Amino acid sequence: MKKIFFIFLMIILWETHILAQKPDGIIYFAAGKANLNTESKILLNNLMDNTKKSPSATITIRGFADENGNKDLNLTLSEKRALAVSDYFTTNGIEKKVITIQFFGEDKPTAKDGKNQRENRRVEITISTAKKTDKKSTFGIYAKLWKAPAKQIFSATKVAANEDLVVDGAGTKIWIPANSLCRPNGEPARGDVEIELTEYYKRSEMVLANLIATSDSTMLETDCIINVVVRSGGERLSLKKGSEMGIQFMVNKEKQGMGIFIASQPGNQMNWEQQLDNGIVAREMPTSFVGSSQGVKRSSVDNLVLSSRRLGWISCSRFSKIEVKTNLSVEVDPMYHAIVRLVLKDLHAIIAGYSNGKGTYRVINIPIGQKATLVIFGMVKETPYFISKDIVISDNQVEKLVPRITTFETLKTILRVN
Repeated sequence: MKKIFFIFLMIILWETHILAQKPDGIIYFAAGKANLNTESKILLNNLMDNTKKSPSATITIRGFADENGNKDLNLTLSEKRALAVSDYFTTNGIEKKVITIQFFGEDKPTAKDGKNQRENRRVEITISTAKKTDKKSTFGIYAKLWKAPAKQIFSATKVAANEDLVVDGAGTKIWIPANSLCRPNGEPARGDVEIELTEYYKRSEMVLANLIATSDSTMLETDCIINVVVRSGGERLSLKKGSEMGIQFMVNKEKQGMGIFIASQPGNQMNWEQQLDNGIVAREMPTSFVGSSQGVKRSSVDNLVLSSRRLGWISCSRFSKIEVKTNLSVEVDPMYHAIVRLVLKDLHAIIAGYSNGKGTYRVINIPIGQKATLVIFGMVKETPYFISKDIVISDNQVEKLVPRITTFETLKTILRVN
């Protein structure tokens, strides 16, 4: 448990640091386009000159799109915009290993009133000149210890118009019917296709991947999260409008109320949207597969099969049936810049605590009477702090906790790192 929470701290603190930084440069794009104009290249050249003066600099590139058009295609478009900037950097001498790419589609607009949509068609570039991490640093330990669920890659050659795609993952089967995939321009997908599947069935895996299980601040019981990416010819494909794919989860089909929820990116702002009219796939899952993961035994007869109208981040979840809910207040000295998480023991749920900026964190809409672990992370002048407490949730509960100092050497001892 300590291993999970310390690694989660590393992920969260790094993400918070990046989001808090103002971008060093912003470039804008024409509607539906991802190509760089002359003005953009001049700005990127100036950023590159400054970057090359600091050998330890790292670059974060974040792509966005406006709300016009299909949401899946906008996510792909924001990725293409971020990749266009990354490719320009690497073509002009910046090492690929110092670049981090993120893309958010239409989910994080700066212009929210429907006007000035050009501000949403953007890429933000943030340059960090922090010292390189070594083996004793937070991120050095994180890189050495964290073993995320492996991405499973399946390849199918020359996808024909009448050919279904079915992949068999470690715990999940996916069926994409014929004529369901399209390219970013809306044309049908043909030729070689690569399917990337990542699965999260364990709560610890979800925590490590910084996956939050809430929908508009309402707690979800989540049995599985998957990420499905399909590419062809370097392009990210999507499901055509009106198409669905079948998903067989390693979840008992007798469990009531489970359905498909969709999200864009993991992190503090992750929000799951329920796909309405969740339906059982009409016909049986096919028995021939593009690929197969070995060593996993399961009964497909008893597993839940649902249909999704989107690729990307998908969860098999349900809204909690517990009606008696409350809010929890957690008080922590602001000096710790705390990260607060509530992990429910008997439910598959991980809920974030949100700060008022004055040392009080609110965890809202949580079930009374449930056993949970309250976890607090902090960092003061590059020194980590941590505390956890097992609680039984009561009405309008208030917890006052003081994180305890730890050292990276102590952390290594706790985690038994050689």
